[in-house]
Amino acid sequence: MTFLQRAIGAAKLDVGVFEEIEADRTATGQALLIVVLSTAAAGIGLTASDAPVLHRVMLALLFWVL
Repeated sequence: MTFLQRAIGAAKLDVGVFEEIEADRTATGQALLIVVLSTAAAGIGLTASDAPVLHRVMLALLFWVL
């Protein structure tokens, strides 16, 4: 299964995709990429702050970590 198929399956909350990812020991890099992309999107979309985009992206990453 490709990275894009996994990302779409995870977004659809497909249990089979989650089980496949859990069994794949090499999927950590893909998971990290999803976290980075999602926090970047959240930081760009965060309009409640007048802070620069980079600060908003870092804030979104901090929220993800917490």
